[in-house]
Amino acid sequence: MPHLQSASAALKSTYDANAPRVQAIGDSLFDAYKTYSADMGQDLEGARGFSADVLGGKYLDKQNPYLQGMIDQTGDSVTDRINALFSNAGQTGSSRQIGELGKQLAEAENRLRYQSYGDEMGRMERAAQLGLGINQAANADAATLGALGATAAEVPYIGAEKLAQGLGGLWSNSQTTKTSGGLGQALLGAGAQLGSAAIMASDRRLKKNVVHVGQWGKLPTYLYSYITEEGGDQRHVGVMAQDVAEHYPEALGPKIMGEYMTVDYAKLAELV
Repeated sequence: MPHLQSASAALKSTYDANAPRVQAIGDSLFDAYKTYSADMGQDLEGARGFSADVLGGKYLDKQNPYLQGMIDQTGDSVTDRINALFSNAGQTGSSRQIGELGKQLAEAENRLRYQSYGDEMGRMERAAQLGLGINQAANADAATLGALGATAAEVPYIGAEKLAQGLGGLWSNSQTTKTSGGLGQALLGAGAQLGSAAIMASDRRLKKNVVHVGQWGKLPTYLYSYITEEGGDQRHVGVMAQDVAEHYPEALGPKIMGEYMTVDYAKLAELV
């Protein structure tokens, strides 16, 4: 019992000393949780906006502010080239020149518009992939936030859990005897294992390593070992014959070797 109590006190002392550090860690984690929660998703807003613009067709032909200028510039270049070609051939103003110029201008414009449309389709495909990546990043943020919150909530309990585990490990294999009629039955049963009369050598002089563990009526009860030549240390629970002689002398049994007192536990159980 003294060893168990000392070990329990040591565990409690360690817990008390470590508790402020554990709490400080928990507070830091909770502050990080709040900061992460406030900032979560802000870095993704720009990517979300761009992705939404592209998928919404913001840069298609009708909304591309640069496409018409490219078409006009290309048209001027084609016109100059065709006019110069037919002028050198002496066919300026001919129907052939006009037809060829219209054809070349239409082809140039179609190429530009098709290129612009293809570029936009490519951006839309990449934007769709970007959207998936944004969702994955948002899910990762949520998972990180959840893990951080769970850890911040659990850390303050770690010390208490360790203390409970340590105390449970110390005391799980020990026995605590309560003051009740059940103790008398336990002592009587122990005595019965030694003989039909339930008479046990209970003289204080025959026992060693005696520890007071409880009370049975007026009698203190003890945890002890018998002094033997073999030097064994098997533990027993019982009373001292000297106490029985004081309070219940009629429960004493015959003396051993004419000197050492015994206790009739069957009789004692009737008196207590």
